[in-house]
Amino acid sequence: MASAGDRADMLREARRRYERLVTLLDETPAAFAANKNAIAAASRLAQYDEELKNWPQAAERLSRLVAFQPSDRRFLRRTALATYRAGSYDQSLGHWRKLLAGLDAGSEEWFEAKSFQIKCLKQTDPASAEK
Repeated sequence: MASAGDRADMLREARRRYERLVTLLDETPAAFAANKNAIAAASRLAQYDEELKNWPQAAERLSRLVAFQPSDRRFLRRTALATYRAGSYDQSLGHWRKLLAGLDAGSEEWFEAKSFQIKCLKQTDPASAEK
């Protein structure tokens, strides 16, 4: 079994490899439209950034993915979390609000989104968070 340090080293190495792949495949809307592998590679690279807690990088990459597939709830949630953890509360708030609009009120996912909406508001508009 790999130690925590070994796991981090493996994640960093996998991240480096996927970064090269993403560079080759590109991350533009045109590349995403032409090649589903470009979407998968960018998503996996973002996942490695998430696991390594590289929140600004994960947020930036996921923002490109959600811009290409704006109704993909998985990308939207991951982007909302990454932007929140990166400290981009205004941006995160927009993603949580969009998620809330499409979720069933009272569901587990809805409560998560509502909770993060309030956390974002505490950072950006404390008076609204209190309401």
